[in-house]
Amino acid sequence: MAESAAAVVQLVDFTTKVARRVKDSVSNTRGAPEHLREIHLHLPLLIATLQQTAIDVENELYSEQTSTALKKLIDESTADIRKIEDVLTQATPSDADSRLNRVRRAISGVKYDREVRNISSRLLRTMDSLVLLQMAASAKTPNGTRVRSSIQHEDSGVGLDDRATEAESIDR
Repeated sequence: MAESAAAVVQLVDFTTKVARRVKDSVSNTRGAPEHLREIHLHLPLLIATLQQTAIDVENELYSEQTSTALKKLIDESTADIRKIEDVLTQATPSDADSRLNRVRRAISGVKYDREVRNISSRLLRTMDSLVLLQMAASAKTPNGTRVRSSIQHEDSGVGLDDRATEAESIDR
């Protein structure tokens, strides 16, 4: 289970960094590729879902078999986030680029559109799976009360209210 917990925490950190880059790209770059605008909406939700999953793993709410399956899901999501980072590098023009290079990158961004849409779909399915897993874990706890961890997550800066991860109990 420790391996699953570490993988989830690493993915939260990595996804937060990529989400910041996407946010900067979408908000600071005129003509940001459409596929980045779509993924910009999904990454904060993924981060929040992963943060709760990390808390659940820390509180040992999942069986060993479930933790193994979770690790595989996290590994696949990590690969998808790496692809998004690659697309950012390849398709997003920077202010330092010449006008010609900016146009080239904007045009080349179109070729990544399908790939990022596929990644976005997979990440949405991942979130669905994680939410179902969290619901199942809540059903196992006494009276449906979910104990939050004392883990403190830094503000991701991507539009989340990170105070939701503070230590507290929530009645479901």
